Amino acid sequence: MDKQVHEKELLIPSLKIIYENPGITTSELIKELEKVIVLYEKDQKILNNRNDTYFSQTVRNLCGSHSLTNEFGKCVTISKNGSVNSFVINKKGLELLDIDSADNIDDISEDEIYQNEISEGDSIYAGNELNDLKNRIPEQKSKSSSTRYKTDAKLARTVLKMNNYECENAKLLGVEHKTFISKKGVQYQEAHHLIPMKAQKDFIQNLDVFENIVCLCPLCHKAIHNANRDGKLDILTRIYGAKISSLKSIGINVSLEDLYNNYYV
Repeated sequence: MDKQVHEKELLIPSLKIIYENPGITTSELIKELEKVIVLYEKDQKILNNRNDTYFSQTVRNLCGSHSLTNEFGKCVTISKNGSVNSFVINKKGLELLDIDSADNIDDISEDEIYQNEISEGDSIYAGNELNDLKNRIPEQKSKSSSTRYKTDAKLARTVLKMNNYECENAKLLGVEHKTFISKKGVQYQEAHHLIPMKAQKDFIQNLDVFENIVCLCPLCHKAIHNANRDGKLDILTRIYGAKISSLKSIGINVSLEDLYNNYYV
């Protein structure tokens, strides 16, 4: 069955757009969502005997007939002008966005802790030990968290060492990204999970594996998280092309579109 974007994936992006554009209509919301959501091939197909694509119909369902029972309908105030709906975010919607913002802050804090653990340690794995790590069962950091999974700083240090402390994005571009010399006397680099650990719930295989960890200079690492849409897509596409074969070889398969949507680009 062809993949397509589902309503649940549109909740937070829709609320953010409505917050920034109070009174936005359904048709206007569709256009704004198309700027930030990477569409699958099916999403772009026109429905039979309709003007809508599969994607625009999904948005119409989200904020139309389904809004009577879904989470979106609880988070907005809907006004009608004839057959046209317009939306303003309500208190529950603002609370949900605050939760989402708090999660983003937690992600940043988690990454800072992870990078510090990598920098402070010295041990790395021998080459023959890496295969044993691929069979680790994903472990949550605490019973109360459904999105935080354990990562191995020793494995990340091994990836940086095996890349000779050179930015992989720079190498793919045929250039060198110089940073600074760390306390250990090597160029400072950071470890990044190409498929984010927050996506672990969607995979049986542990995502904290050698094949999914990328050695990046701090600038490229920040860009992957904070650049504009085109900047993110540029880096992600390049690294995906270099990594996907090795990921598939250990049973981790992700389409480029799925990867994009894990970064909300």
